[in-house]
Amino acid sequence: MISSVTKKKVKQFQDFLMNLDGTFANLNVSITMKERLKSLIGESNSKIVLPVVSHSSGSIIGLINYEKNDQTYVESVIWLDSEGWPKCIFANNFDSFLKLLPYGTENIYDMIASILFWSENPNESKDPKDKFKNDFLLNILKERKNNIKHQFAYLEWLSNIMQLKTDDNPLITVQDAIKKYSSLNID
Repeated sequence: MISSVTKKKVKQFQDFLMNLDGTFANLNVSITMKERLKSLIGESNSKIVLPVVSHSSGSIIGLINYEKNDQTYVESVIWLDSEGWPKCIFANNFDSFLKLLPYGTENIYDMIASILFWSENPNESKDPKDKFKNDFLLNILKERKNNIKHQFAYLEWLSNIMQLKTDDNPLITVQDAIKKYSSLNID
C-alpha cells in the first residue's frame, strides 16, 4: 500500500507542476493519465500503478503498488514508455525520483535505455559508466540550470519544500533500481 506520506509528496509535486507557467522536464499532470495507463499496460495491470505524471511523449511515470507472494514492489517508480519499451522501475522510491529530475527526463530515459541495452548486449553497446561520467553529468546540470525554464524553481522547491538535493550519482540510482526489480513483468 502506498503510504500517506508518499501520497502527500506526490500531491506536492503535482501541485508544483500545475502551478508553473509552462512545463518542467516535459512533465504534466493530466486527467487522462489513468486511461493512458490502461492503454499502455492493460486494465488489470493498471490497478497496480498509481500514475504520477505524464511525459510529453505520452509515457507515464508512476508508483508501483504490487505485493504478491515473495514479490514486493511498493512505492517504486516505474517508467511506462508510450512506445512500449522501456517498462521498468528506475527509482527505488519517490524521493529518489525527485532527486533524479534535475538531470531531465531525456537524460533519465537515456540512462534507462543505456543500462537495458548494455545488460542485454554488453558486447554490442557501450557501458553506461563510460557515457555517464561525472564530468558529463555535471555538464548536464550546468546546461540545464542555464537553459531550462523552471530548473531553478524546481531546485528551490526540491531543497526548501521537499528537503532533498540532487542525486550525486544518478546512474547508480537508476542501475540499482533496474537490477533490484528486474523480475517485474507487467506486459
